[in-house]
Amino acid sequence: MFIIEQSIENLVFKSEVNYIYFIKQFDSYLSAYINSYCYNLLDDHFHFMIQIKDVTEVKNSHILLNINKPKTMQDIVNHRFKNFYKSYAMVFNK
Repeated sequence: MFIIEQSIENLVFKSEVNYIYFIKQFDSYLSAYINSYCYNLLDDHFHFMIQIKDVTEVKNSHILLNINKPKTMQDIVNHRFKNFYKSYAMVFNK
């Protein structure tokens, strides 16, 4: 799966600290659920190439229990990406 997110008017990253924080948050929110193959972070957008793990690979993850019962791994990953984006935006926009 290839993911691209782009800002329309503003930068996504303003400093090296932003890039580092972004990747740390990405890892924290998503590494239990996806395999990451490559990424590219640019000032106004970013790319990820990922594979969603099979549910059997993450069934022991405590985070699965904290989600409002999504139906598929795609739902879980979408939920995790949403929370990841929110967490980065909250810090970035301070």
